[in-house]
Amino acid sequence: MWASQEGHIEIVGLLLAKGAEVNLQGSEGETALSLSSQRDRLEVVNTLLAHGSDVNLPDHDGWTALMWASQEGQIAVPESLRDEAQRVRAAPRGDRQRTAWQDGRG
Repeated sequence: MWASQEGHIEIVGLLLAKGAEVNLQGSEGETALSLSSQRDRLEVVNTLLAHGSDVNLPDHDGWTALMWASQEGQIAVPESLRDEAQRVRAAPRGDRQRTAWQDGRG
């Protein structure tokens, strides 16, 4: 999660390639997606989304990555997260876990 928060895209990519759990939650329910969203790390956010990060997964306080990014006044990250949330909602019920990568966007 540290690499995501700090924007180290190469390390994030390496960890994902080695099978890191993209939706792993920390002690307070934070995820790599929520941490990178707070810090406006758009490239990391898009990479995590492309690898199936759950855009709607809340932390222990009920906050999602979109809420954190919006709270911090980000512009590009919330837009990317909203687009992914809309794509997930629009997907057929049995296909909602389909990733951007599988859709050819990753």
